[in-house]
Amino acid sequence: RPPPPHAGRRGAAWAAWSLVASVSLASLLTAPAVHRHAALRMPCASLAGLCAGLYFEGTFLPPSAYLWAIAGGSCAIATALAASVPYMTSKTSPYYQALFTIYVALLPVTYMIQPSLLRHVRANYRHEAIAAHRVGLLGLYAAVSTVLAVLIKYRMSGRAQPLA
Repeated sequence: RPPPPHAGRRGAAWAAWSLVASVSLASLLTAPAVHRHAALRMPCASLAGLCAGLYFEGTFLPPSAYLWAIAGGSCAIATALAASVPYMTSKTSPYYQALFTIYVALLPVTYMIQPSLLRHVRANYRHEAIAAHRVGLLGLYAAVSTVLAVLIKYRMSGRAQPLA
């Protein structure tokens, strides 16, 4: 008797739903009621980033719940920063600087704790799993940091005006 169609893909199913949740939450950011109010915009953007980070981690990287949480958290911080770049003022600037510092600090923290969190991987595959996770994590940080840099550059050029 053949196995059920979802037998070997349980992990991929939650990652796919995480992507659906990310797209749904990101689409809420275009609603005027959410877009105008920081109290709604920041949590919505953060949850969308968390779901996108969990999708990336669950789909492309070796399984480790703690590492997934750290990468998802860093994506949540990055999307909160990206959603608030057009609304930065001199009064809120220290808050965003602290948030960006936390985002940058999570990469070395993840690198340091990564080998101990991937101990469940068999010894002959552990080195490959760590290398694959580091490459994926570095790629994720490079992509997200590039998006943040472009958004900040656009904001500093003076052409970006917040929507009313």
